[in-house]
Amino acid sequence: MIKPKEASVHVPPVEKCLQIMDVHGMIPNIRRHSLMVARVAAVMGEALNRKGSRLDIGLIVAGALLHDIAKGVTLREGGNHVEMGRRIVAEMGYPEVARVVGGHVDVGPELSNSIDEATVVNYADKRVQHDRLVPLKERMRDLERRYGRTRKKRVLLREMARNIERLESHLFSQIRRSPEELERMIWSAPRLIGQKTRV
Repeated sequence: MIKPKEASVHVPPVEKCLQIMDVHGMIPNIRRHSLMVARVAAVMGEALNRKGSRLDIGLIVAGALLHDIAKGVTLREGGNHVEMGRRIVAEMGYPEVARVVGGHVDVGPELSNSIDEATVVNYADKRVQHDRLVPLKERMRDLERRYGRTRKKRVLLREMARNIERLESHLFSQIRRSPEELERMIWSAPRLIGQKTRV
């Protein structure tokens, strides 16, 4: 089991996140996606910490597990799953986790020199298509195919792809590995509670 190095006061443990998923009726495919995103994000966070970052692994895992907490509702009823998810998690009393949930879609065009928990979860989300680790370009093509219904959406998704490519370069320059090595890194890492399948 991946364990946080130092759990923050306002960060729910994995078991609590799984309960929150149940309470909010997270549908099985989104749950599997979230578990894999948490695994990828935790592995990336650990690798960054070994190179001198001071990331809260507990916050990364909780943010990744809950990043799509509102996705099922918005698929049925419409709305912005990022904002709704951020609000749900904030109202539960987890403001740090809410910040991560609120930042999981796009990193914006400018990256700071310091990587935080939200950028790690954002990147992990862009590497997981359904519940499989895939190359970034494959995932971004899938997002454009599924969500690029209008010209405006396609333009936004292509800008997001450029931003996440810059983030990928930045992250992997910090850990001195290549993005292609991520699958091997994940295979050798411990599993999260509730995650029954390997990459």
